[in-house]
Amino acid sequence: MNKNIPTAKQPSLKKILWAILAMAIISLVVLSVFLKNNTVNSQGQVASPSATLPANQGVVSSASPTPYPKDFPQLSVNIDQVAIFQDRYFMHGTLNLNDATNGSVDNIDVSEMILTDSTGKQIPIEPLDFRLDPSAGMEFSFYTQGKGVSEMLTLTVSSADFHFEGDQISSPGFEVDFGNNPQKNQEWSLNSDFVLAGHRVRLSSVKALMKDGVPFLEFTMIGTPEVRGVLVSDMSVQSFSGDDFYTAFQDGQIITLFRYANGFPRGKHQFAFDLVSFSVQGNWQIGFDPASIDKQPSAANSEFHNACFLNENWMNRELILTEIPAELSGTLLVDNRFVSLDSISMATIDLRGGEKQERNGLSWQAVAFSPDGTMIVYYDWQAHKGHITNLYSGEEKEYVWNKAPSNRISWLTGSDLIAYDSDDGIYISHVDGTGLYKVNGTDGETLLSGWLPDEQHLLVSRTSYKSPMLLQMLTTTNGETKDLFSFSSSYITAAIPSPDGKKVLFEDTVERTQQQGIFIANLDGSERHLIASFWRMLIGSYAWSPDGKWVIVSVTDVKHGNEMTSFLINPDSCDTIRLSNIDWEVRAWAPLP
Repeated sequence: MNKNIPTAKQPSLKKILWAILAMAIISLVVLSVFLKNNTVNSQGQVASPSATLPANQGVVSSASPTPYPKDFPQLSVNIDQVAIFQDRYFMHGTLNLNDATNGSVDNIDVSEMILTDSTGKQIPIEPLDFRLDPSAGMEFSFYTQGKGVSEMLTLTVSSADFHFEGDQISSPGFEVDFGNNPQKNQEWSLNSDFVLAGHRVRLSSVKALMKDGVPFLEFTMIGTPEVRGVLVSDMSVQSFSGDDFYTAFQDGQIITLFRYANGFPRGKHQFAFDLVSFSVQGNWQIGFDPASIDKQPSAANSEFHNACFLNENWMNRELILTEIPAELSGTLLVDNRFVSLDSISMATIDLRGGEKQERNGLSWQAVAFSPDGTMIVYYDWQAHKGHITNLYSGEEKEYVWNKAPSNRISWLTGSDLIAYDSDDGIYISHVDGTGLYKVNGTDGETLLSGWLPDEQHLLVSRTSYKSPMLLQMLTTTNGETKDLFSFSSSYITAAIPSPDGKKVLFEDTVERTQQQGIFIANLDGSERHLIASFWRMLIGSYAWSPDGKWVIVSVTDVKHGNEMTSFLINPDSCDTIRLSNIDWEVRAWAPLP
């Protein structure tokens, strides 16, 4: 709902604009959200959330190599939780969030923090999370690679992003005359310089654009390297919605867009600068003795500590062995290339390498191997038919399917029955499309995980808006369900049963954080084990090996050129193999015949 705002300088507008800018900047650096309460098992110790450091242990400095206003906000940094293990620490801390007169903290880069021991030697850290909590401040957490020399440690925060708003910016606005009939792609050159919270910004032009049929003004600005974002507002516009403003970065320039509901503005309009955000190089520090902080048992850090694959493994991935164990073999179904924004070409490739075999017509959303690995079944969206391809003879068959699958197909071992989810529920049929029926009690929010070996049950995940997924065991004959456990997944396949039906592989949020990880658990959720979790990584896909002893995980590094790497991980031993010959996401793994 739009809100009537008399002027652009009212506090409610400032807060909303700040939130918009902060979200834009945070999304640009692709950071996950923060650990609020760490937890550890009996192997470790953790500080009480209420524990604080003695005042004389904190040392704050605002030294900066570039000139900033003399009243620039003084940051304070605090470590309030430490989990101590034999080989490392897990730490949680906060930065002071807000100085009402001098600006507010927008963001920190945990990966750029520096931890040193009492001799000055740096202890490598691996970020876990950050979160912006209005009541607690800017929270951060990390674990260390090693412990260094005991006694005093020093944590240095070398940079932070701030925002200033309204009167803190101390710069006049500007006027643009759009004339009586502004047109799409028309541009007004301004080339005006402004000083925003001590930083010089040149507003070069304003351009009229249409995006998806909606009129926008695009303001192009060039500032000093520290400037992260600028927002402007039209003083004559009295209402707006949350998506009217956003900031983007393009070729070193700051692009701010303002949406108009009723066509391009006409005549003279007065604009004001509402927010400016910039990165500051500083030297904010705290010295502390980990052993002096109160501790209590906790469990989330235990999940990280016992995980097989974390960010430090990713950073050292070139050192991970690439030799595949002799007992492993099979055929992989992999993404091959983008066809369009909503379509991906698929291919098959031998686990041990060789040439990809492109499979035209396959959509990754509705495709499966036969249990013996000789065939692929999928739905051909162009022909609107079911399609089976023999991977070895090349024989192809088409069948009429009276219902189209939307997400996942699962082929029951030892039979020709398939199950798949569609727009209105779960369906079961023979692979030739005959015997089709809808499983009672299922609907469009029921996602298929797969068959269980008893041939009478499916694993499914129920989705609902703003709620965790609920894993259920579904009886195919009558639609009865048994609730198993809840989890939070961003991956559409949700949970995948192991070949023997005793375990489930799924994506979930690491306990008491908002960082995602790949887990294995029993069907009832017990014996939950974090297999892999990453900082600033996009988990693309995951699958079981045909014997259920290994999992394959594909991960994309969104910070460094979207590099994608797949790993084999043995959940029991944590042995890890890097698949150097696979450069796209792996969707499924079938046995060799």
